[in-house]
Amino acid sequence: KGKFLALFMVIFAVLYSTADMTSGFVKNIAGQVRDRRGLVFAKGVSLFVYTVLTMLIFTGIQTISNALFFDELVFGPVKEFLQYAGIQTLLHFALLIIVMCIAIVLRNNVISMMLSVCLCMNVLVIFYSFLDNLIAKAHIKNFHVLEYTVTGNISFLETNVTAKMAVTALAVSIAFVIVMIEVCSTVFKKRDI
Repeated sequence: KGKFLALFMVIFAVLYSTADMTSGFVKNIAGQVRDRRGLVFAKGVSLFVYTVLTMLIFTGIQTISNALFFDELVFGPVKEFLQYAGIQTLLHFALLIIVMCIAIVLRNNVISMMLSVCLCMNVLVIFYSFLDNLIAKAHIKNFHVLEYTVTGNISFLETNVTAKMAVTALAVSIAFVIVMIEVCSTVFKKRDI
């Protein structure tokens, strides 16, 4: 919820997403594949594995820390924890895909890193509030943009996940993954490497 883990993950995602472009690896391999989109999907799969492993390692470290510093470890209902952890993992993966898309489209590590950190720090909340005001002026009540963003769902998801929260978080994360992969693939396919 605090997005410290997300901040750590997005920094790696920017570096990973642009490393093959700066090293010249893509120039060598891009001519050997039929469709460059496969390279973007491969990056996405790698980021998914990275997300899952990072979440597992973080959970392990948190568990050991709680046992060491609080002298006891109480593990709640496993089903609720697995639901929460699974949805958070998918939301973090969607965030990394957004960051990958930003990094590939912009092709600039510094700007991509800055935008990624701003996403984690909720700097866009000001912009979302502006959009909420515009939507309220259009006579649409109880609509908040932040509820339909990946970072908003990372923050708002509670440990006892309700069905509505789960559906919203899953829909938002899957929608963002699909759209960002498509945008990233299209740009990567048409761009001169």
